[in-house]
Amino acid sequence: MMPQTMTTTNVANTQGAVVMQFSNIQGLHIGAVNNINLQQPSPQPSNKSDEVRKTRRTKTIESMMYSNESIDEKMLMTVASNLGEGWQFVIRELGLTDPQIEQANMDNHQYGVKEVIYQLLLDWKNNADDEKCTLGILTKLLWKLNHRECVVQMKDLWKSRNVE
Repeated sequence: MMPQTMTTTNVANTQGAVVMQFSNIQGLHIGAVNNINLQQPSPQPSNKSDEVRKTRRTKTIESMMYSNESIDEKMLMTVASNLGEGWQFVIRELGLTDPQIEQANMDNHQYGVKEVIYQLLLDWKNNADDEKCTLGILTKLLWKLNHRECVVQMKDLWKSRNVE
């Protein structure tokens, strides 16, 4: 015969305070339950770093890297549309400060991240020295920081202009 557990629960409310007394309780739970799954995700066949390494540095990209061509708004919009995670670091590398990034974020957050990035790139273009604001400078920086898909999109725009 199994021994029985005596359970005693006393609840009293004195002057707005709730006092509870428990005896011989097993598995008591008070409050919300939060379950956290700590399993590692199953590995994917390829990851972003593999894709970045596979992006070839073509002759066109090489030409862009050494171009002294000034950047127009359409190219800036292409960059803003394709610049993903880590965009703040790119903006800092272009010489803009954290307060400038925060201000642009506050001024344009209602339009989305793409507009925030575009306005910051436009600020860089309008305030940087002409020799520091070229297609080559931006292309080299994006390539170095592994934003290579963005460079590929820039290349497509650049090629379409040079073919016409």
